Amino acid sequence: MSYIDALSNRLFLYLVAIAEQQMPMPLANAFWLEALRDYEIDRSLSLPFDHYRVSDEQRTG
Repeated sequence: MSYIDALSNRLFLYLVAIAEQQMPMPLANAFWLEALRDYEIDRSLSLPFDHYRVSDEQRTG
């Protein structure tokens, strides 16, 4: 993935986060149902993250 693609993905996710903060939960739910409508469940979903999690790391919360 190029730098521009990565930046574009981050910007998209940032804008989605802002939009979700400003809309009622039923509208947010409808948005995600539509966004993931034909998603192949056995395919990995590429989400941004800031660090790798060690598989045996204890999680809290």
